[in-house]
Amino acid sequence: MGQVVWLKRIYSLTRHSKKGDKLMKKMLAVLYLCVSTLLQAETYTNLQLLYGEFDGDTAVYDTEDAGGKGTLTYESFSVNKVGDIFAFLDYTIADNRMYVPGPAEGDKTAFYGEIHPRLSLSYVSGEELSFGFIQDVFIATEVNAGSGADYRAIMGGLGVNMDVVGFDSFSTNLYYKHEAFEPFDYFSRNTVQLSLAYLSNFGKSGFSLSGWIDWTEYNFQTQNQFLYRLFNLPEHQSIDIGVEHLYYNEKADISNGETKSHTSVLQAMVKYSW
Repeated sequence: MGQVVWLKRIYSLTRHSKKGDKLMKKMLAVLYLCVSTLLQAETYTNLQLLYGEFDGDTAVYDTEDAGGKGTLTYESFSVNKVGDIFAFLDYTIADNRMYVPGPAEGDKTAFYGEIHPRLSLSYVSGEELSFGFIQDVFIATEVNAGSGADYRAIMGGLGVNMDVVGFDSFSTNLYYKHEAFEPFDYFSRNTVQLSLAYLSNFGKSGFSLSGWIDWTEYNFQTQNQFLYRLFNLPEHQSIDIGVEHLYYNEKADISNGETKSHTSVLQAMVKYSW
């Protein structure tokens, strides 16, 4: 039931927004139905704890006075013949406050979450859409929401799972994206987003590399985790330790349309999976 609880949390973050409420609620209703169809799916869940010094100049990730920030992340991935759902929720606490351009003062804590339901076209068509290095084709959707700048995004497009040498899993999604902010005044824009996600376990060494890349004409961001399996526990549980590198680059800051902003942070990380 973790996906349902997560979805209710995202709804609570967006229900007080002044604009776009009806559209968001309709999307969440559709996503709730998608989640319900996958409750019996094979599910992989983890809890992550991260800490790093955020000294960049983005209102997306950084903190005031180059301070530290801790992040608690709940992450879940479910898959069956119908498709798959990936979701995560971040709760961040800054040592001081979150960075906000100009004289405004940021909050000390923030929430941010995403949910990515995909519907298998092999399941819909009844035909095996596997050819070459393509394993399956999906109708891909995504909803993002965050506190602070009252951010939300809705995406729809196509995705593929690919068989790539050296990777245990590799997926690509191409979306049409509508996003909206209310940092000072209401602001929205439409764009195309290309997203990659990947995982590679290095044999039986206990080391793994996983991450994702998002690209639009406005920004580029990537997060990569390099982890070591510290303990294997009963009931398919495990504990990993390692680092995560986060990189974000915005061509033009939304607060003034001109300032280019970026951040690059290495965070210590502990991950508990079950």
